[in-house]
Amino acid sequence: MHHSSNTESSFQSNPISQLSQLTIQIQTTALDLSNYACFSGSENMEFILQGAAEMMATLQTVLGGANPEGKLGERETRHDFRNKLAVVKGFGDLIKMDLPQSHGAFLPLQRLSERCTRFSAILDSFAPSGLAQAYRLAS
Repeated sequence: MHHSSNTESSFQSNPISQLSQLTIQIQTTALDLSNYACFSGSENMEFILQGAAEMMATLQTVLGGANPEGKLGERETRHDFRNKLAVVKGFGDLIKMDLPQSHGAFLPLQRLSERCTRFSAILDSFAPSGLAQAYRLAS
């Protein structure tokens, strides 16, 4: 059993594994939220679902390549992910603004936002150190 725990913690500490898990969680949360489309506007929900699906497809492409760490270190790749994150998080935050905290979709929307923020922070770890530092200072 102890070995399984070590494997799990090393899996969780691997940034690529974390991005994979967050992408799955973002897509799953987006799918769960589609049950609330009637409350939040189906168009807004469709943007979230599409953005989450595009994140998954992009990550699968990156992971299927020869050098995933190098690809995630490329400015264009991080920019592409940031665009998708902005859509998912932005539309999620817009929907959440119009809901009372007691609404069933409020907590999943909160989790969606937090997961997007964590994904972005992990993505920063692949940037060359000077770029990541400059980005954090600018935001």
